[in-house]
Amino acid sequence: MCGRFILISSQKELTEEYGLIETPEVHPRYNIAPSQEVVAIRYTPGTPNNRELIFLQWGLTPLWSRDPFKSSGLINARSETIDSKPTFKSCLKKRRVLIPSNGFYEWSKSATGFKQAYLIHFRNHRLLSFAGIYDEHKAPSGDIVRTCAIITTESNDDLKTIHDRMPVIINRKDYALWLQSENINRKEFRGMFRSENTPDLEISPVGSRVNKPGYDAPDCMEPLREICGNAELCGQQSLFSSR
Repeated sequence: MCGRFILISSQKELTEEYGLIETPEVHPRYNIAPSQEVVAIRYTPGTPNNRELIFLQWGLTPLWSRDPFKSSGLINARSETIDSKPTFKSCLKKRRVLIPSNGFYEWSKSATGFKQAYLIHFRNHRLLSFAGIYDEHKAPSGDIVRTCAIITTESNDDLKTIHDRMPVIINRKDYALWLQSENINRKEFRGMFRSENTPDLEISPVGSRVNKPGYDAPDCMEPLREICGNAELCGQQSLFSSR
């Protein structure tokens, strides 16, 4: 599962990472939650370099939904069934995106029931790219509303102690294939969806502020030791000693 993530890279970094010519201003986000706006990169023929940065609402409502504007949407799509379920099949074929991030949060539950939050990221919080799909609807106002879901896969060995699912992370070498190929086959999809493609993720315990979906500030991603100074003061001694 992927239920929260961060995006703190600069406009310049996004432009360089995805080969963009023009990039709208993007503000740092430290606790992006479902139903909120997310940044995405899509293939758009005729635009500079055939790629553009767009904004999507996180929570996919398929085109055939009876009332897409009252639905909370699906935030994740399982990679194992994404090419067979009607909800996702057409989006996978025609509307794929990369969703930039600098890390995602996950929670593990202790024997006492306490949930510890972790930030999973690359070293130095460099950019990573989630595989995403989107759909679009015309609102009564005439505006186009675009919604999206993040594709998930089975967690790699490092993350299984925290959660059994993780977002699919697309390697830079596969950006073009993921975004623009019309004839991508099942085998190629499966190759990109494998969790072992990202073995160098780091796991950092963070404080409880991130538990609140409406809270979005830099201290969400601060390592717990830096917040508390001492793990025992935060009541997390057993969690730290187990890692």
